[in-house]
Amino acid sequence: VWLESTWQGYQDQLHGGVIATLLDAGLTHCTFLFAPQSVTASLNIRYHHPVPVAVEAEIRAWCVKAKHGMSRLEATLTVAGTVCASATASFMQTRVS
Repeated sequence: VWLESTWQGYQDQLHGGVIATLLDAGLTHCTFLFAPQSVTASLNIRYHHPVPVAVEAEIRAWCVKAKHGMSRLEATLTVAGTVCASATASFMQTRVS
């Protein structure tokens, strides 16, 4: 994903809320592969390094465990080979009406 300069919080650094949103979006797309009717139940973000703006970043997400309608996932946001932020999350399946 291209990190827009308009998304900065501090000068030339990506806003933490945008980082959290990008990680949650990656986690959501990942969970949709095996549990399409899932929503975020909890989200924990760890900020390792400042994230620059006007650069390309990579978001990766993977499932750690899925059982009984609940799943646990992890994700990273990487810029130029450095993991700048990571997330752990729980998702729960919703009932289809």
